[in-house]
Amino acid sequence: MPVTQARDHDTSAVAADELEELVASWRRHLRAQRMSPATISTYTVAVRQLAAYLRTQGMPVAPAAIHRERVVRPPTRPHAERRR
Repeated sequence: MPVTQARDHDTSAVAADELEELVASWRRHLRAQRMSPATISTYTVAVRQLAAYLRTQGMPVAPAAIHRERVVRPPTRPHAERRR
């Protein structure tokens, strides 16, 4: 593996570890708040799906590097295109 790929892999592995640590902490917080196990599971799946999406899009997975502007797309207006 070239050095840059190895470095990128190490960086993404650290980011994934950091994200998993935050998810574990968040899950503990949700349990302390007496949230339903099903809710906690749903939230956890959603975070992991977001991380998978970010990876497939080549976007950063490190929590500090995730910004709303990069993740949320503006709503589309399918009816507006029909009027043209």
